[in-house]
Amino acid sequence: MAARVLHFGTNDCNRVLVLRDFGYLVDDCPSINDVRSTLLQGICPEALLFSEGYPAARREAVTLARSSCANAPLILFENLNCDDETNFDLVIPPLTAPELWLQAIAATIERSRMLHANSTAIRERSAWLVEQSSALRQKSITERERAVRQRQTAEKVILEFRKWPGSSDEKT
Repeated sequence: MAARVLHFGTNDCNRVLVLRDFGYLVDDCPSINDVRSTLLQGICPEALLFSEGYPAARREAVTLARSSCANAPLILFENLNCDDETNFDLVIPPLTAPELWLQAIAATIERSRMLHANSTAIRERSAWLVEQSSALRQKSITERERAVRQRQTAEKVILEFRKWPGSSDEKT
């Protein structure tokens, strides 16, 4: 399945063309305003790629990406102006052959898909367990209320029994 990716920064190395040739749907966003506009349209790509050489612009784009698409991996095409590589899920060194970075991007997206599927399954299981827990708590409350009523009824019967003539508990 073709993945949709967002590319931020200059496309000096024609990475957008390579990505498209490989089957990716690419939203090319050369500026922060383009990133903001694309993300505000509700588009949440499966990965966000960064080629921008200016750290301040890249940090702003990362912040926008994280606030809009928290599950999408962030991938950095490293350059000489990199000082914030820890913010990225994958860092591709300069001069890496396209076949290698394409494989790395595909593996990162696949890993992200699997994590998302697993987290969805865990959330669904958690919701089911919360529902079951709530039902059991309600059943427990109902059972305790029934036990209280039965105990009160039993106490009334015992009191009535003690009032009968000839009862062994009666002191005459």
